[in-house]
Amino acid sequence: MPPLIRVNIHASAQPHHFAAALRRSFERRCIDPQFHYLSIRQSQAWLALHRQYSPFAASSTGMDVYHSAFDWLAKNLPGEAVELVSLACGGAEKERQLIKFLRRAGKDVRVTVSDISLPLVLEGYQTLCAEPGVTGIEAVTLDILEADDLNALLTMGRARETNRVVTCFGLMPNTDPQRIAARLASLPAKNDVLLVGANLVPESDYEQNTRAALSGYDNDATRQWLGILLQDVGFERDDGEISFGVEPCASLPELLQIVGHYRLRQDRTIELGGPLKFSAGERLRLFFSNRYTPNLLRRVFESQKMKILGEWVSAEKNEGIIACGKNVSG
Repeated sequence: MPPLIRVNIHASAQPHHFAAALRRSFERRCIDPQFHYLSIRQSQAWLALHRQYSPFAASSTGMDVYHSAFDWLAKNLPGEAVELVSLACGGAEKERQLIKFLRRAGKDVRVTVSDISLPLVLEGYQTLCAEPGVTGIEAVTLDILEADDLNALLTMGRARETNRVVTCFGLMPNTDPQRIAARLASLPAKNDVLLVGANLVPESDYEQNTRAALSGYDNDATRQWLGILLQDVGFERDDGEISFGVEPCASLPELLQIVGHYRLRQDRTIELGGPLKFSAGERLRLFFSNRYTPNLLRRVFESQKMKILGEWVSAEKNEGIIACGKNVSG
């Protein structure tokens, strides 16, 4: 790890933007999930939660589906140099594995790590900086849905004619499917590959299988993580309670979400650039996690005129990856 790290912080990830967006979230009683990852305390709590409950980390075969996708990519990506762009990098463990496959295929790899959370960008940077064979690494903190100049921000230092791989392994669960798919579809150029990961449930008994996943959220560790934001903005520990259920996605009703709500037991006024009053009985949508089927995931990207290059589903059918490319004919 170098003694100095240069992180480019976009306007969409700077304090004035966060402050206004955070207030809007609480005014609407609908919290943007990005606000659960921003502080060091939040990011460390999430990483611990991810290691305990995610299919990727909790299963001995959790990485197999990623290895299959990475092996395909390394064998089919032309050229000797690769620009790897990680969106919502988190701890970047999956990207670290991808680099190993690319290096074994004889490719030089330059990396850009990005996330809305500065602590997670630093975590991802540290993970990949230690990986042999990385010839250069950039770090960017930004809001992927708000940065108008996204493609330019993620191509800084890119060599001409170098193929790019864009990974998005952490955004599909907690982002509106139509918005994120449209933004991701704007990134790949000809010969670039977009790799997207998503939490899945089997096609059959879709609602029942989604409800079966509730235990990964309806637990003390998740409540403690989500409660950090509530405490940081001024709610007291006994002001309300967090509960979880399953609901349809507003923009894509066929898609089901695991949703966390915070119901107030008593009145509370918090200060966020001015007072905000909440009444006993009010409910805030605190969190959501989309649960795709392979067919729904495919449809979301096909609706954006993306060409589907490959699909992989874990043996437990709880995690999937889709490879997309630019549809030059469409």
